[in-house]
Amino acid sequence: MELETVVLTGGFGSRLRSVVSDRPKPMALVRGRPFLEWILLELYRVGVRRIILSIGYLGEQIQSYFGDGCQWNLDIVYVRESEPLGTGGAIQYALPYIQGQSFLVLNGDSLCQFELQQLMEIRDRYQAKAAIWLAKVENSDRYGSVKINENNAIVGFYEKSQTIKTGLINAGVYLLTKDNFSCPSGKIPWSIEKDIFPQLVGSDLYGVIGDDIFIDIGTPESYLAADSFLRQYWQNRQI
Repeated sequence: MELETVVLTGGFGSRLRSVVSDRPKPMALVRGRPFLEWILLELYRVGVRRIILSIGYLGEQIQSYFGDGCQWNLDIVYVRESEPLGTGGAIQYALPYIQGQSFLVLNGDSLCQFELQQLMEIRDRYQAKAAIWLAKVENSDRYGSVKINENNAIVGFYEKSQTIKTGLINAGVYLLTKDNFSCPSGKIPWSIEKDIFPQLVGSDLYGVIGDDIFIDIGTPESYLAADSFLRQYWQNRQI
Protein backbone atom coordinates (compact mmCIF):
# COMPACT_ATOMS: atom_id res chain seq x y z
CA MET A 1 0.00 0.00 0.00
CA GLU A 2 1.60 3.22 -1.15
CA LEU A 3 1.62 6.21 1.18
CA GLU A 4 3.41 9.51 0.98
CA THR A 5 6.15 9.78 3.56
CA VAL A 6 7.70 12.72 5.37
CA VAL A 7 11.31 12.09 6.39
CA LEU A 8 12.64 14.48 9.04
CA THR A 9 16.23 15.48 8.27
CA GLY A 10 16.50 19.02 9.59
CA GLY A 11 18.30 18.51 12.91
CA PHE A 12 21.75 19.84 13.75
CA GLY A 13 23.25 16.47 14.79
CA SER A 14 25.22 18.10 17.59
CA ARG A 15 26.13 14.84 19.35
CA LEU A 16 27.59 13.42 16.14
CA ARG A 17 29.64 16.49 15.30
CA SER A 18 32.88 15.03 16.69
CA VAL A 19 32.95 12.36 13.95
CA VAL A 20 30.74 13.90 11.23
CA SER A 21 31.22 17.64 10.98
CA ASP A 22 31.01 18.50 7.27
CA ARG A 23 27.48 17.31 6.44
CA PRO A 24 24.00 16.94 7.94
CA LYS A 25 23.61 13.84 10.08
CA PRO A 26 21.42 11.90 7.56
CA MET A 27 24.22 12.28 4.99
CA ALA A 28 26.78 10.52 7.21
CA LEU A 29 28.30 7.70 5.17
CA VAL A 30 27.55 4.11 6.14
CA ARG A 31 28.84 1.32 3.88
CA GLY A 32 29.58 3.85 1.16
CA ARG A 33 26.15 5.46 1.06
CA PRO A 34 24.55 8.32 2.99
CA PHE A 35 22.52 6.87 5.85
CA LEU A 36 19.43 8.57 4.40
CA GLU A 37 19.82 6.53 1.23
CA TRP A 38 19.38 3.33 3.23
CA ILE A 39 16.17 4.78 4.67
CA LEU A 40 14.86 5.57 1.19
CA LEU A 41 15.67 2.04 0.04
CA GLU A 42 13.63 0.68 2.95
CA LEU A 43 10.73 2.96 2.04
CA TYR A 44 10.86 1.72 -1.54
CA ARG A 45 10.77 -1.86 -0.21
CA VAL A 46 7.46 -1.26 1.58
CA GLY A 47 5.89 0.41 -1.45
CA VAL A 48 6.44 4.12 -0.85
CA ARG A 49 7.11 6.11 -4.03
CA ARG A 50 6.54 9.76 -3.03
CA ILE A 51 8.68 11.31 -0.31
CA ILE A 52 8.71 14.75 1.27
CA LEU A 53 12.15 15.49 2.70
CA SER A 54 12.00 18.05 5.49
CA ILE A 55 15.43 19.66 5.39
CA GLY A 56 17.20 22.28 7.46
CA TYR A 57 20.85 22.42 8.55
CA LEU A 58 23.07 21.94 5.45
CA GLY A 59 19.98 20.71 3.64
CA GLU A 60 21.38 21.78 0.28
CA GLN A 61 23.69 18.74 0.45
CA ILE A 62 20.67 16.44 0.74
CA GLN A 63 18.87 18.16 -2.13
CA SER A 64 21.97 18.10 -4.34
CA TYR A 65 22.56 14.37 -3.78
CA PHE A 66 18.99 13.06 -4.13
CA GLY A 67 17.55 15.58 -6.58
CA ASP A 68 14.07 14.63 -7.71
CA GLY A 69 14.59 11.00 -6.67
CA CYS A 70 14.33 9.50 -10.15
CA GLN A 71 17.58 7.56 -9.71
CA TRP A 72 15.86 5.60 -6.93
CA ASN A 73 12.50 5.39 -8.76
CA LEU A 74 11.11 7.85 -6.23
CA ASP A 75 9.36 11.20 -6.45
CA ILE A 76 11.10 13.49 -3.93
CA VAL A 77 10.01 16.99 -2.98
CA TYR A 78 11.65 19.25 -0.41
CA VAL A 79 10.40 21.43 2.40
CA ARG A 80 13.04 23.60 4.05
CA GLU A 81 12.78 24.90 7.60
CA SER A 82 13.97 28.49 7.93
CA GLU A 83 14.33 27.88 11.67
CA PRO A 84 14.27 24.74 13.83
CA LEU A 85 10.64 23.67 14.18
CA GLY A 86 10.96 20.43 16.14
CA THR A 87 9.49 17.16 14.90
CA GLY A 88 5.91 18.36 15.25
CA GLY A 89 6.56 21.71 13.64
CA ALA A 90 8.39 20.12 10.73
CA ILE A 91 5.51 17.72 10.07
CA GLN A 92 2.99 20.54 10.24
CA TYR A 93 5.08 22.60 7.81
CA ALA A 94 5.10 19.67 5.36
CA LEU A 95 1.33 19.04 5.47
CA PRO A 96 0.46 21.21 2.42
CA TYR A 97 2.75 19.01 0.30
CA ILE A 98 0.95 15.80 1.30
CA GLN A 99 -1.76 14.96 -1.21
CA GLY A 100 -3.60 12.21 0.67
CA GLN A 101 -5.13 12.03 4.13
CA SER A 102 -2.93 9.31 5.63
CA PHE A 103 0.84 9.59 5.59
CA LEU A 104 3.98 8.13 7.13
CA VAL A 105 6.64 9.97 9.10
CA LEU A 106 10.20 8.68 9.59
CA ASN A 107 13.16 10.12 11.41
CA GLY A 108 16.18 10.66 9.18
CA ASP A 109 18.70 9.32 11.71
CA SER A 110 17.25 5.88 12.49
CA LEU A 111 16.40 2.76 10.52
CA CYS A 112 14.28 -0.27 11.25
CA GLN A 113 12.57 -2.94 9.23
CA PHE A 114 8.86 -2.18 9.43
CA GLU A 115 5.76 -3.43 7.65
CA LEU A 116 3.35 -0.77 6.45
CA GLN A 117 0.43 -3.16 6.17
CA GLN A 118 0.64 -4.02 9.88
CA LEU A 119 0.58 -0.34 10.84
CA MET A 120 -2.46 0.27 8.67
CA GLU A 121 -4.28 -2.79 9.99
CA ILE A 122 -3.84 -1.81 13.65
CA ARG A 123 -4.81 1.81 12.93
CA ASP A 124 -7.94 0.77 11.04
CA ARG A 125 -8.97 -1.96 13.47
CA TYR A 126 -9.19 0.46 16.39
CA GLN A 127 -9.90 3.66 14.41
CA ALA A 128 -6.79 5.09 16.03
CA LYS A 129 -5.54 8.59 15.45
CA ALA A 130 -1.96 7.34 15.11
CA ALA A 131 0.05 4.13 15.00
CA ILE A 132 3.73 3.75 15.90
CA TRP A 133 6.22 1.03 15.01
CA LEU A 134 7.94 -0.25 18.15
CA ALA A 135 11.30 -2.00 18.32
CA LYS A 136 12.37 -4.51 20.95
CA VAL A 137 15.87 -3.68 22.16
CA GLU A 138 18.16 -4.93 24.91
CA ASN A 139 19.22 -1.46 26.02
CA SER A 140 16.29 0.94 26.09
CA ASP A 141 17.92 3.29 28.61
CA ARG A 142 19.14 5.58 25.79
CA TYR A 143 15.69 6.08 24.33
CA GLY A 144 13.02 5.73 26.98
CA SER A 145 10.54 2.88 26.83
CA VAL A 146 6.96 2.33 25.70
CA LYS A 147 4.29 0.16 27.33
CA ILE A 148 1.31 -1.32 25.50
CA ASN A 149 -1.67 -3.39 26.65
CA GLU A 150 -3.08 -6.65 25.27
CA ASN A 151 -4.89 -4.76 22.48
CA ASN A 152 -1.72 -2.96 21.36
CA ALA A 153 -2.92 0.37 22.74
CA ILE A 154 -0.02 2.46 24.03
CA VAL A 155 -0.62 3.10 27.72
CA GLY A 156 2.58 4.85 28.73
CA PHE A 157 5.85 6.46 27.74
CA TYR A 158 8.71 6.27 30.23
CA GLU A 159 11.74 8.51 30.38
CA LYS A 160 15.28 7.26 29.92
CA SER A 161 16.29 5.14 32.89
CA GLN A 162 19.41 3.30 33.95
CA THR A 163 17.26 0.66 35.67
CA ILE A 164 15.08 -0.28 32.67
CA LYS A 165 17.07 -2.23 30.06
CA THR A 166 15.29 -4.68 27.74
CA GLY A 167 12.06 -3.24 26.43
CA LEU A 168 10.09 -1.57 23.67
CA ILE A 169 11.12 1.75 22.20
CA ASN A 170 9.59 4.17 19.75
CA ALA A 171 11.32 3.26 16.46
CA GLY A 172 10.53 6.59 14.80
CA VAL A 173 7.99 5.32 12.23
CA TYR A 174 4.55 6.93 12.53
CA LEU A 175 1.30 6.45 10.60
CA LEU A 176 -0.72 9.66 10.89
CA THR A 177 -3.69 11.41 9.28
CA LYS A 178 -4.07 15.06 8.44
CA ASP A 179 -7.44 15.34 10.18
CA ASN A 180 -5.97 14.23 13.49
CA PHE A 181 -2.84 16.33 13.37
CA SER A 182 -2.86 19.71 15.08
CA CYS A 183 -0.22 21.69 16.91
CA PRO A 184 -0.20 23.24 20.37
CA SER A 185 -1.32 26.84 20.03
CA GLY A 186 1.53 29.17 19.14
CA LYS A 187 4.31 26.81 20.23
CA ILE A 188 7.52 26.74 18.14
CA PRO A 189 9.44 24.50 18.09
CA TRP A 190 7.30 21.61 19.22
CA SER A 191 7.58 17.86 19.37
CA ILE A 192 5.07 15.27 18.25
CA GLU A 193 6.61 12.84 20.74
CA LYS A 194 6.16 15.18 23.72
CA ASP A 195 3.24 17.40 22.73
CA ILE A 196 0.90 15.07 20.81
CA PHE A 197 1.52 11.41 21.61
CA PRO A 198 1.08 11.68 25.42
CA GLN A 199 -2.38 13.20 24.86
CA LEU A 200 -3.41 10.13 22.84
CA VAL A 201 -2.20 7.53 25.34
CA GLY A 202 -4.80 4.99 26.41
CA SER A 203 -7.31 5.31 23.58
CA ASP A 204 -6.14 6.82 20.29
CA LEU A 205 -2.52 5.68 19.96
CA TYR A 206 -1.51 2.12 19.05
CA GLY A 207 1.76 0.32 18.53
CA VAL A 208 2.99 -2.54 16.39
CA ILE A 209 5.86 -4.54 17.86
CA GLY A 210 8.65 -5.29 15.45
CA ASP A 211 11.84 -7.18 16.23
CA ASP A 212 15.29 -6.01 17.24
CA ILE A 213 16.20 -4.73 13.78
CA PHE A 214 16.80 -1.09 14.71
CA ILE A 215 19.72 1.31 14.50
CA ASP A 216 20.20 5.03 14.93
CA ILE A 217 23.23 7.21 14.27
CA GLY A 218 22.59 9.82 16.92
CA THR A 219 25.86 9.28 18.80
CA PRO A 220 29.41 8.47 17.70
CA GLU A 221 29.07 5.01 19.24
CA SER A 222 25.83 4.13 17.44
CA TYR A 223 27.15 5.59 14.19
CA LEU A 224 30.21 3.34 14.34
CA ALA A 225 27.92 0.34 14.92
CA ALA A 226 25.79 1.16 11.87
CA ASP A 227 28.23 -0.39 9.37
CA SER A 228 27.99 -3.84 10.93
CA PHE A 229 24.22 -3.46 11.35
CA LEU A 230 23.64 -2.66 7.71
CA ARG A 231 25.91 -5.45 6.53
CA GLN A 232 23.59 -7.91 8.28
CA TYR A 233 20.44 -5.98 7.42
CA TRP A 234 20.91 -6.19 3.67
CA GLN A 235 22.87 -9.43 3.43
CA ASN A 236 19.97 -11.25 1.73
CA ARG A 237 18.91 -8.35 -0.49
CA GLN A 238 20.05 -7.49 -3.97
CA ILE A 239 20.96 -3.82 -3.29
